[in-house]
Amino acid sequence: MNKEAAQQPVKILLVDDEPADQELTLMILSKLDFPTTVACVADGEEALEYLYKHKHFANAATPDLILLDLNMPKIDGKEVLLKIKVDPLLKNIPIIVLTTFDAEPEIVATNLRHANYYLRKPLGIADFKRVADTINEIWLSLSNSNSN
Repeated sequence: MNKEAAQQPVKILLVDDEPADQELTLMILSKLDFPTTVACVADGEEALEYLYKHKHFANAATPDLILLDLNMPKIDGKEVLLKIKVDPLLKNIPIIVLTTFDAEPEIVATNLRHANYYLRKPLGIADFKRVADTINEIWLSLSNSNSN
């Protein structure tokens, strides 16, 4: 990655219907080792409107990274993930699934839908640091693979 690209904030789309989880995730993102700009949407329907620049998202920036909850109203995260990964314009956006689920079938189903990573939402301070560190590692890995 060139120096100019490294200076640009990473554009993140956070898709989560729980305000408390959004707030916690925003705190995690504020602790990352790279600058970010974050847009938040509350359900899968809004996520797709954002990504396709529909309605009041006409001027939305295409995200560099998506943090996606699985269980949401209207259109759930699994369906959003599937729609993104079959769309030629969106399929290369890395997606980290952030969810409270830890059940093996959910992990397998998510991987089959081509999520790049799957992380459990933090439950306490130790988890908070773990998630921030993992997102740092993921982004560093993605950045290095995109620069080669």
